[in-house]
Amino acid sequence: MSKQSFEHLLEKYLAGECTPAEKRLVEQWYDLMGNEMQPPQSEADWKVVKAKMWLKVRKEANITEPTVIPFFKNLFFVQ
Repeated sequence: MSKQSFEHLLEKYLAGECTPAEKRLVEQWYDLMGNEMQPPQSEADWKVVKAKMWLKVRKEANITEPTVIPFFKNLFFVQ
């Protein structure tokens, strides 16, 4: 799962548009947060909660961020 699809699913959950399986998944993510999870009071709080949750989900699912490798690396300018 990418961070983008993670955030999309959270948005669907908040809008009440998830399937029952998606809802269970998001609720499992909330459970990963334990007692440190406080309801967000502002947009800034919500961003912090999403970032913390993504870190926990990545750790639990052993998800790694893709490594960006430059396509062009001075191939034409080697002397």
